Amino acid sequence: MQKVETILATIVGALLLLTFSSDVHAKFCGDDIGGARVACACGDIVASHTILQPGDPVVDGRCEAHGLIVRADRTADSITLNLSGMAIVGSGRGIGIKIERGGSDGAVIVGGDPPRLGEVVGFGVGVTSMSSGALARLERVSAKGNAHAGFQVRQNGAVVQDLIAEKNGGDGIRIAGTGGRFLGLRADQNEDRGISVNSPGAIVNGSASYNGTHGVVVPSPRSRLESVEAHGNARTGVLARSKSQSLTGISSTNNGGTDVRVSTRGAQGARR
Repeated sequence: MQKVETILATIVGALLLLTFSSDVHAKFCGDDIGGARVACACGDIVASHTILQPGDPVVDGRCEAHGLIVRADRTADSITLNLSGMAIVGSGRGIGIKIERGGSDGAVIVGGDPPRLGEVVGFGVGVTSMSSGALARLERVSAKGNAHAGFQVRQNGAVVQDLIAEKNGGDGIRIAGTGGRFLGLRADQNEDRGISVNSPGAIVNGSASYNGTHGVVVPSPRSRLESVEAHGNARTGVLARSKSQSLTGISSTNNGGTDVRVSTRGAQGARR
């Protein structure tokens, strides 16, 4: 029994080390940390409005674990992170941009000034928001070659637009919550679904091509699919839930299953 307990303690210790080791050397970074700019490195906590600079270590090498953790002060209205059109590159694990707390109005994550896109490449998950109120806006970001999902977003009425998800190991873009406007999304060659939106009352616009299962999955009621394209996906092109949704301007061809299917099975049916 003692030997078993020793083995269990060793395993637990190792798991804790893996869980917290990426935060050991984390520091606060941003354009206004105590009145000064502090350059952001891999694993750092973005604690103020921040525009990344070419000399910041986070864009000047490969991150071993997390890229950046966005954590606004509890008294802040919002916080903005601008990638300035640059890339944050990982080593196959961790999260590229992890939005933990965005202030009372939610965080704003921008890939760059139009038309530039920022990139999050080669992490476990590209971009994730941790709670429904953490994110207000996410735009002009590309997530490529991440081991699991490209984007994994929980939100409440957020604006998400001009995202690209390519060659990720899970879903390209996965969104859950309530409401929201999701415009100009593109998901190509991801191993699972291209675009998945489970958010009642949402507006969805985008395209999904050559993904490993379904192209665009929207199982949420009262949502609107507008000018959605799905081509060459392994299963269903566009999978909706019921006639309570509005589908206009749908183009879906050459998919392995049905090009457009309206299911009454809800979210569980959407996984088939």
